[in-house]
Amino acid sequence: CSRDLGGKYATLFLGRIHPDGDMEWIRCGHVPPVRIQHDKSIERWEQGSMPVGLLPIAEFEMHTGQLKPGDRFIVVSDGITEAENSLDDLFGEERLETACQCDDAFTNIMEQVANFRGSTAQNDDITLVEVTFTA
Repeated sequence: CSRDLGGKYATLFLGRIHPDGDMEWIRCGHVPPVRIQHDKSIERWEQGSMPVGLLPIAEFEMHTGQLKPGDRFIVVSDGITEAENSLDDLFGEERLETACQCDDAFTNIMEQVANFRGSTAQNDDITLVEVTFTA
């Protein structure tokens, strides 16, 4: 944060899952992750800080959460939520949550984004991580 990057910054999500399901995480301007519980209910972990490199005096706070056996945890970059179609509509958070609610969220999200975009080129990089917690 102390470097002058010419107005550039980065979003970040960093998490550590302990064997008992306790999770420590930090989110810096990144898309809020999605936790899908065994009953398919969705929880978003919204707490977070500003992007890394935006301000040299920024402070970043660690948060905690709990994963239970069978929970899935999905982290995506804004290349997913900001994917555009030919009408300049964004894929968005609601479509992301809907796409997460199947057994193979990774494949479904990628297919849903591609179908949504149609012939419109992808305008940003895509990162997608799906973790299933097993005790």
